[in-house]
Amino acid sequence: MNKSVLIILSAFFCTLFIAPLSAKDFSFQLKANAAPPTPTRLTASVAFNDPSGNQMLDATETAYLQVVVKNQGPGDAHDIKIQTLALQGGKQVRLSRSILLGDLANGRQVIKKIPLKGKRQLANGKLKLQINTVEGNGFDADPVTISLSTRQFYPPNLQVVDLGIDDQNQNSQIEPLEVVQAVARVQNKGQGMAHNVVANIEMGKNVFAALQSQQTFAIGELKPGAFYDVKFSFYTNRRIGNGKRIPVKLILSESRVNQQRSESLKLTMNSPQRRASEVVVAGVTSPSAVTSGGALTALNVDVDINIPTGNRAGDYDIAVIVGNGSYQKNGVPNVDYAHRDIAILEQYLLKTMGFKKENILVEKDATKGVFETLFGTASSTQGKVYNYIKPNVSRLFVYYVGHGAPSPKSGQGFFVPVDADPDYIQTSGYQLSVFYDNLKKIPAKEKIVVIDACFSGRTQDGLLFKNVSPALLKVKQTNAGLSAGAVLSSSQGEQLSTWFPQKKHSLFTYFFLKGLQGEADSNNNKIITMGEMAEYVESKVPYQARRIAGKEQNPKIEGKRDIVLARLK
Repeated sequence: MNKSVLIILSAFFCTLFIAPLSAKDFSFQLKANAAPPTPTRLTASVAFNDPSGNQMLDATETAYLQVVVKNQGPGDAHDIKIQTLALQGGKQVRLSRSILLGDLANGRQVIKKIPLKGKRQLANGKLKLQINTVEGNGFDADPVTISLSTRQFYPPNLQVVDLGIDDQNQNSQIEPLEVVQAVARVQNKGQGMAHNVVANIEMGKNVFAALQSQQTFAIGELKPGAFYDVKFSFYTNRRIGNGKRIPVKLILSESRVNQQRSESLKLTMNSPQRRASEVVVAGVTSPSAVTSGGALTALNVDVDINIPTGNRAGDYDIAVIVGNGSYQKNGVPNVDYAHRDIAILEQYLLKTMGFKKENILVEKDATKGVFETLFGTASSTQGKVYNYIKPNVSRLFVYYVGHGAPSPKSGQGFFVPVDADPDYIQTSGYQLSVFYDNLKKIPAKEKIVVIDACFSGRTQDGLLFKNVSPALLKVKQTNAGLSAGAVLSSSQGEQLSTWFPQKKHSLFTYFFLKGLQGEADSNNNKIITMGEMAEYVESKVPYQARRIAGKEQNPKIEGKRDIVLARLK
């Protein structure tokens, strides 16, 4: 064998025996040098979002859990999964149990929406879920639990609650060959959300749709109490007699419960009809809003329909509410929402504050004589309210909505009765200092006074006074000085108390009612004190007053802040 061949064979056998050893050595070296994963810190937070906005999971409703996962480093996170575990009430809920998020780099976050659907059989109760965020290397986030209320299925109730027209000759009557626009207000008067609502106009014999008039309306969702105005145009021939019903129907359908309702609209030939503007602006009666103050005139206002239940007041507790809206003297502007304010407030007094109905004195459009009958005069201090009080037992609550004005001579504040002449306010008004002096003599255990009025003599429609220069109107502060009492006022000094047209209430009263719904309960103990209410309206009213009217309005409290307004259940 020659030398060349020996060299080749030597190389072959070296490769045969040495190469496997080198591979093994390489594998061992690789394992020895492999770096452990860099630790990472994951955090997770969870929020609940529901389309109905009631912060509960309703039967048949699809809501979402919004999970936010953050990687606070220093390493990257790998193979992240969100795992959901029902701790309570999960049998009647559909929910994804495991969702893969993947990797998440240091300093980044990811937001995941997890659908959460209540089954039709869902009952009123509680749902408690645990959200676990796990990571491939074991660097898991701390578990997060979320508890929420569940609500059983309540069907919607779709109804046509009002109707108005706009006709060509503006006589508010439907006449042959005249094109008429009708506005039909559809309201959900049930307790459940209405889904995929559709309204169809069906016209009978001798009635014709106007050119380009819409006849099918995809309304979509209607919350309880919410409404939608269906607008359509039509005309008739001459074959429908005077006073005869015009055959037009509105057919309403709701897909979720297969509900369909057909209503014949109350349209009559050559007979007076309500104008459409009266429907759109004034509205119609709310489902539960007829009180001693009269029928209410608006729909879909949150403070009108979400009235919470509170503990019962004392058997001898007395409430007095005065709403002056319709003024009798020429040139004195009305207070647009005063009647609605006291009508809704009465519902809160009954349901939330727990007063007996017979212990609530309601005065709409109080004259000077009514003020004196209720609270007495400077010389005869014991009025009707005095006689209703059981000494040292009764609690007294007084609420006033209306105009206030200063005396041009003294600056002293006056309530403005509906029969008052502001130019003679000192003789026709009811003096604020007399009111407080007589209130001090009433032997009530506690006294709460809330005044939604300004005493500047100014309104959103101008001055109350005809023959007084604005420069002469200086408001003197009147201190109540109530022992065991508190006074909450809607504004201060020469400020204006603003209306809230969007909510169909005065601005201050709207937020006062909103506070009674529980918004003012800052420590969530179900007890709303005067101090908490003051802080709430002080945080809400000034901003909205600037936004709505470009005016400064700052509520003010005087007296004991720890007096309890309401105890919620």
